[in-house]
Amino acid sequence: MVNREKRQTAKQLVERFLASEVTNDDFNDAFPLDDADPALEAIYSNLWPYYSERYTHKLDGKHTLQPETRALFSRCAAFLESDLEYEWPRYKWISPKYAFMRLFGFSKKIDQQFEGQSSG
Repeated sequence: MVNREKRQTAKQLVERFLASEVTNDDFNDAFPLDDADPALEAIYSNLWPYYSERYTHKLDGKHTLQPETRALFSRCAAFLESDLEYEWPRYKWISPKYAFMRLFGFSKKIDQQFEGQSSG
């Protein structure tokens, strides 16, 4: 089920975070989740690896995102604008296992793992 109000809030928050108008803490604290609309958790979980939780910052300076990551944020905002149902399996993208793997440069391996699970 699409929660239009929470998706709109999330979309604006993603855009504001991408534009360096809010900090990572603001993003975490204000991002709306709703068990009935799994797109919200999926998007939050997919964006989580691209900023630090160790200290407060904006996505500028040394935290400026690469073009492909900026495109991911933009695609997430576009999906949140839609009324499309989230149709993919629910995964827990945020976990100690995946955090350590991403920390040590295994992001492509994680992405391949999830791509394999969603196509099978």
